[in-house]
Amino acid sequence: RAMTVEKPLKSAYLLSTALGIYHVFLNGQKVGQDQMAPGWTSYNKHLLYQIYDVTEVLRPGENVLTGFVTAGWYKGRMGFPSLVKLHNHYGERAAFACELHIEYEDGTRAVLRTDESWRGAPGPVVFSEIYDGETYDARLELADWASAQEATGGWRPVSTVPFHAAALAAPPGRGL
Repeated sequence: RAMTVEKPLKSAYLLSTALGIYHVFLNGQKVGQDQMAPGWTSYNKHLLYQIYDVTEVLRPGENVLTGFVTAGWYKGRMGFPSLVKLHNHYGERAAFACELHIEYEDGTRAVLRTDESWRGAPGPVVFSEIYDGETYDARLELADWASAQEATGGWRPVSTVPFHAAALAAPPGRGL
């Protein structure tokens, strides 16, 4: 999702999570150092979100916020074949969600949330499972994924994945 920083910036932070495992990028730069976020929980009862200070990454003018998501524990293979359902244990559609909170030097604020205005596309990670590794097809790389210019290629509108917001929780010791 492209967005514009319209005035001198005081601070900005990003809250993000996923149904699955995700990485989030701002202007092509990975945000945070987390791997396998948001971690394994009983997703329908407890979904952690991560909090990142992105003040130094945002720049005046156009910016691009990008989330990459894979199955992870949410819908990927997990458990022993004879004991549990192997895939889609918590749900059938992986999803990414975030809120970018911006405070300008003049005291005004803005919030950008994931919604139907975002665009999505299949990426070069064609398979990614916690226990079975990852398959990356470089022929499917999206040349414009970090560009604020109009996306070309296979980008299309995204849809909302219903989720119970009451299950969202900050990581221990990092709440807002």
